[in-house]
Amino acid sequence: MGEWVSKGPCPHCPSSDAYATHEDGHGYCFSCEAYDRVAYGGEVVDEFEKEKKDKSLIDPGEYRALPSRRITVETCRKYGYSVSRLGGQTVHVAPYYAKGKLAAQHLRTADKDFYWRGNSKDVELFGQHLWAAGGKRIIITEGEIDCLTMAQAFGLKWPVVSIPSGVQGAYKALQRHLEYIDSFDEIVLAFDNDEPGREGVEKCAPLFTPGKVKIYQYPSPDYKDPNQMLVDGLTAKEICVGVWNAQPYQPDGIVSGDALWEAVSQPVEMGLSYPWKTLTELTYGIRLGELIGLGAGTGLGKTEVFKEMALHLIVEHHQTVGLLFLEESNKDTMLALMGKYAKKRFHIPGVPYSEDEKYQAFLALKNNVHLWNHFGGTSYETIKSRLRYMVLGLGCKYVFLDHITALTSGDKDGDERKQIDYIMTDLASLVRELNFNLHFISHLNTPEGKPHEEGGRVMLKHLRGSRAIAQWSSFVFALERNQQEPDPIKRHISTFRILKDRYTGQATGEVLFLRYDLETGRLEECSAPDDEAQVVNDFGVENTSDAPF
Repeated sequence: MGEWVSKGPCPHCPSSDAYATHEDGHGYCFSCEAYDRVAYGGEVVDEFEKEKKDKSLIDPGEYRALPSRRITVETCRKYGYSVSRLGGQTVHVAPYYAKGKLAAQHLRTADKDFYWRGNSKDVELFGQHLWAAGGKRIIITEGEIDCLTMAQAFGLKWPVVSIPSGVQGAYKALQRHLEYIDSFDEIVLAFDNDEPGREGVEKCAPLFTPGKVKIYQYPSPDYKDPNQMLVDGLTAKEICVGVWNAQPYQPDGIVSGDALWEAVSQPVEMGLSYPWKTLTELTYGIRLGELIGLGAGTGLGKTEVFKEMALHLIVEHHQTVGLLFLEESNKDTMLALMGKYAKKRFHIPGVPYSEDEKYQAFLALKNNVHLWNHFGGTSYETIKSRLRYMVLGLGCKYVFLDHITALTSGDKDGDERKQIDYIMTDLASLVRELNFNLHFISHLNTPEGKPHEEGGRVMLKHLRGSRAIAQWSSFVFALERNQQEPDPIKRHISTFRILKDRYTGQATGEVLFLRYDLETGRLEECSAPDDEAQVVNDFGVENTSDAPF
């Protein structure tokens, strides 16, 4: 690389001896960090252009104070921010980690050009590796220098991180690490005090749990970013005040009636279809922002119904679905879905199939289904965080939860009814906030008279724990089947009943019939068995007290 041949006054700042000239002619000021790329003879050094094409990690160099930025060496050492050489140029090196290992470096030149080395695809936020999840407050800035500034102002004791590549990529970067960020009680967005920064706040703030996000308050419109305040002489206390005075994010949300014509003038469209034609016609399809419950007795095929719905959304509508099945393993769930796709019961021993059939089914589904490995905890708050991540982080607009009753089982001393009241109220708010569709299963109370497992009819009052399940759901479905029916054909036919229809009210009390095919493992709509049709005609529609709220 060669040696420095002289030092003297800097043409860019008042320093009298910090400007060093290299033997190839380029110069660098160790005070203001100015860099001149002109070599002897007036030709631009091209060594750096060659180095830019190499993506391997470079020697991080050494930790130095950044005088022009008023950043101390202690701050740089804490965050691993170093100064090195590349292709004849001095560069700043910001380390980025992925899964606990150094994965990439973000290089900054004196000309404020930025380049990546290593694999930057799945890196964490800058500084994220330093701070464990679940703290009181996290501060997020637009860039590494601003991150160092805020961290230094707080004595390197508070979690401060930065998005990797500027505000343009902020949404995707924060989306990837949604669960980590949302684990903090308070999230302070300290983006730049300019139009792009304010737009970034509006776009990113809704990612997180409402009430957690606060916006950093600059002391004056004259300050564009945190580091400018530091360079201009503001004290650490004056910089920290912007966090103490941070204002809660309040999105625009109040709309006057006269602004809604464009929305209401559009024709009303059908939702996405269900796997069964009659159910689609009765409900007008599956819509976002709705909470839909399904109740049935033990072993009557509730989860099978959800798997049919999920498969239909993937195959027919090319949707990405989320599955939180708390009573079976992800392996069993995936095998069952693959089997339904191939019409081969892969999960049953002795069923003939080829490995290619199995693999092709896996390939057809793998990119459009996300499951949760639920071992270790099923509290509601845990489920809620996974729901938020599935919807915002993974793009799952259709999610299936089996079952809601399990979310109360962890608290032995708790009141199940009150817990379900809270859970249903919160879920109803969540599906509207995030605009996704959630189907959930509810267990049933033991009825008077015929058990549900022997074909006893399901009513809204049988939903276990709370009337809130019926109150907050857009639709409530029920599954009925006599497991002890002697006739093998009738034993595999279920009555699918609509207990509640908030959308139009017209479908309440309607039924359709589903037959389980033992060969293909599919649930198919079928005609009513003679005795079941007679029961429906004799019983009539459920009491209007269970009509939509």
